[in-house]
Amino acid sequence: YNGIVKYIKDLLTKKWHYVILDEGHKIRNPDTQVSKLVKKFDTTHKILITGSPMQNSLQELWSLFDFMRPGLLGTYNAFMDHFATPITQGGYANATQHQEATALEIAKALKNIITPYILRRTKAEVQEHIKLPEKNEQVLFCALTREQRDLYMGYLMGSTVRSILDKDSKFGDPIRARVLVALTTLRKICNHPDLYLYEAHDDDEDIDEESFGNWKRSGKMSVVHSLLKIWLKQGHRTLIFSQSRAMLCILEQHLQKHKFEYLKMDGSVSVAQRQNLIKTFNENAKFLVFLATTRVGGLGVNLTGADRVIIYDPD
Repeated sequence: YNGIVKYIKDLLTKKWHYVILDEGHKIRNPDTQVSKLVKKFDTTHKILITGSPMQNSLQELWSLFDFMRPGLLGTYNAFMDHFATPITQGGYANATQHQEATALEIAKALKNIITPYILRRTKAEVQEHIKLPEKNEQVLFCALTREQRDLYMGYLMGSTVRSILDKDSKFGDPIRARVLVALTTLRKICNHPDLYLYEAHDDDEDIDEESFGNWKRSGKMSVVHSLLKIWLKQGHRTLIFSQSRAMLCILEQHLQKHKFEYLKMDGSVSVAQRQNLIKTFNENAKFLVFLATTRVGGLGVNLTGADRVIIYDPD
């Protein structure tokens, strides 16, 4: 999609027989530059492939169909007025019976319009052809260490949280922004205390290299450490995802100290290098762990070399 933005002038000079969008939900926002550009291709054959055609609102569905079949769902404003708004209103907890009935009828009408253009395949339908092993998901609850608990409670009792709870607070920032800051800080403490303790440091002068990132100081890190030791003995290979590059660096430091062979992919890795990293991990079994941020590793990445996945800090 970055290539479309970069080379759009050259691409539009060609007469394309087909335009196929993989990870098509990338154009779900009709106002983004890439969404507007892909809709300029003049071709009679368009295919859009996605596992999540709609994530937040019906507006996204309109944007996808505006690429595949312009005009099928009307203009954006007409679609919002006649489809999206009534369907959304009918789903509210305080919706009237009339609104619920109207929403149901309109949803059925919308389904009838779009069904001829959708070929849907669930995992159950293709399971026997692709031979994927059964996925087993487990949620592990990790107890905070004493240090984490003290930091957590200290922050909860601090001025930031008090300002959120105080209706008469004179803080300048909107309350929603302050809530987000507070939740982000608490998440850092839960991931590893050093993410919170050293977030204000711009250099390494005051960092204790001996204790920084130590796995014993984090409940989550302790669990990851134990899992990796077990899986190493059992011959498993692991993907570890984190939303934070800082947390990924702490995990990387841990792997280095314990002599794990690993590869790492985050936003600092160029797009050209990413596929080489993925190929190396999939083909070379000596690499036992692949570290990736969720933003980089969660889209269009085919990491088949691992049979274990740890999502360190899920949404």
